[in-house]
Amino acid sequence: RFDLGVVLVARHDGAEVRRALESLAALLPPDLACQALVADDASRSDTTGPLVDLPMDPLVFRSDEPMGLSQSLTQAVELVSAPWCLVLEPTTRLTSAALEALLAAVAAHPGLAAVGPGWDDLMDRTAERPTLDVACMLVRTEPFRKLGGFDPSYQAGYWDDDLAMRLTVAGWSTRSLALAVEADRAIARRRRQDPMDRSRFAHKWGDWMGDLPAAVDPTSDPPRYSLVALTYNQLDYTRLFVESVLAHSTEPYELILVDNASVDGTPDYLRDLAARHPQVRIVLNQENKGFAGGCNQGVALARGE
Repeated sequence: RFDLGVVLVARHDGAEVRRALESLAALLPPDLACQALVADDASRSDTTGPLVDLPMDPLVFRSDEPMGLSQSLTQAVELVSAPWCLVLEPTTRLTSAALEALLAAVAAHPGLAAVGPGWDDLMDRTAERPTLDVACMLVRTEPFRKLGGFDPSYQAGYWDDDLAMRLTVAGWSTRSLALAVEADRAIARRRRQDPMDRSRFAHKWGDWMGDLPAAVDPTSDPPRYSLVALTYNQLDYTRLFVESVLAHSTEPYELILVDNASVDGTPDYLRDLAARHPQVRIVLNQENKGFAGGCNQGVALARGE
């Protein structure tokens, strides 16, 4: 069994992949069992030739038709037999300090599902929501697989940020660290220029940019049942309802409250409530999604049996 998987995608750039693996191999602790996988995304040129006689002895598998970066990575992570997987672009170069920081972060935080450098050159990101970048991320293999990997509906980019959001909603945490990592940031910026991908991401996660649903401990047992309730400018009744649930619920449960853009103080009440009661999770919409839309949001988060 391996301690760490390393995954890269090759597209006509076997020599660059070799340089990336050679650079990483020089940094790995000697007691860290590492498995390297290279997904060849239907390269026209020879990829396997430049990768022979590498100390990490990478497994190379090839797609006959182009799958794209995100789905090639998803396929590769499925083959990883290690609890953690380091996803890299071939042009990324880590330092020993950066690699040590990544490994230390996952060792210290059992609820952490992914960690990477905190890039500061992507202006469409906000500090209030989790972010990841496929140029360099260390991801926990099991939750990545359970979520189905990267969302294939994105064409060029945003699927790494989308993964960070889905991990958070599933109860895991992600972290961005101040690390010295060399990477081609122009590639990352180009991936986020597709207007359809940007629109898709904003439509899917716009309401949760500033107020993500309260996270749960992903290692804990799921509750027996989930209660989903909508709120909209009925703060007094909401308080009565919540107090009744907290006082009279005996079976293991979670309470998911979806607010449809109230302006009567309900959002502040719900934030305070979620901070004091771990079984309470909240969604604070910036616009009214209607009864059906709000219910769908709550049910999507439900973990109950």
